[in-house]
Amino acid sequence: MNRKKILIVDDQRGVRELLKAILNDFSLQEASDGLEAITIIQQWSPDLIIIDMKMPVLDGGATIKKMATLNLKTKPKVLLMTAATEINDAKIADLNVDQWINKPFDLEELREKVILLLEKHGD
Repeated sequence: MNRKKILIVDDQRGVRELLKAILNDFSLQEASDGLEAITIIQQWSPDLIIIDMKMPVLDGGATIKKMATLNLKTKPKVLLMTAATEINDAKIADLNVDQWINKPFDLEELREKVILLLEKHGD
């Protein structure tokens, strides 16, 4: 069976570890900032990227916009995680993400969104 690939991008190690624990039935990689994520995206071609909005070096929004300029065979789905209060529907639409979830998030809600996005991504 071909396991779906998920890239977890968050500058907080604890968040990355938590997500790896609840999503351990998927093939996972992690990045601690957007620049590292861009390299992994180009080399690994994940099916889904779970990315934090606020990060040093290259934040989630800038990373998503940079990703749109890459010549990728298939575009990964994007789940944006944010504790940012300035996020609204217009900002989400501007970033062109597939789903978003507020931090702190409910683990079951996050897992449901991940499964839904991966089902939409196809096999």
